[in-house]
Amino acid sequence: MTTNRVTFIDAIGSGIGLAVVKRILELHGGTIEADYKEGWLTFTIEYIVKE
Repeated sequence: MTTNRVTFIDAIGSGIGLAVVKRILELHGGTIEADYKEGWLTFTIEYIVKE
């Protein structure tokens, strides 16, 4: 599994992007989860990469 860490500071938006990402991942058998701990919001995205 490959792990990439991306940090966004002061991100502002409408929030529709996460719904779009979730739907695309579901169509391809993937998932997205959100976890909030100690002031940090972490998104975990899992999907299968075909070689």
